Amino acid sequence: MIDNTHVVVLRGTGSQMVPVAEMAAFAERFGFRFQAHERGDANRSGRVERPFHFIENNFLAGRAFPSWRS
Repeated sequence: MIDNTHVVVLRGTGSQMVPVAEMAAFAERFGFRFQAHERGDANRSGRVERPFHFIENNFLAGRAFPSWRS
């Protein structure tokens, strides 16, 4: 679940969101899909944005994975 950021969203919002081609390819490669919350859904926004600090600053730091699928 993402907010309606233009880094991922080509057009549309919520269930009508179409991701940019590069992000769609990224999601396909790693086996997930982007889903945007509906515009104005304030209850979703905080839950979507809070994990970004961890993901951007610590998720891959010092980790090694045998494969992205495991």
